[in-house]
Amino acid sequence: MIEKIQSNLVRILEDLYGDSHLNIDELKINLQENNDKKHGDLASNIALILAKPLKKNPQEIANSIKDSFITDEEITKIEVAGPGFINFFYLPKLIVKFLMKFLQKKSFLENQKLKTKTY
Repeated sequence: MIEKIQSNLVRILEDLYGDSHLNIDELKINLQENNDKKHGDLASNIALILAKPLKKNPQEIANSIKDSFITDEEITKIEVAGPGFINFFYLPKLIVKFLMKFLQKKSFLENQKLKTKTY
């Protein structure tokens, strides 16, 4: 998921700011997990990083990125928070799908463990 968001952000930044003096390829786009999921699953501070070199308000940059980001079946919502953080929300169905796979794998491993036990 992180790689998908990062590659989308690179594409958006190239579209929005590719004509500027900014070298998009050299940017390090960090995404971090939010501790409080009401603020999204992942957050980026890229708008805050770009504010000074672009000489723009970070909230304006964040909103431009948000407006250009296409949500899909995996990323349901994007919000701008505070001074210009961009919060990404995963689709709950994806989380459920991941948990189901995890539980199936755990169940399978437990069954294998029981089969190999000698009594």
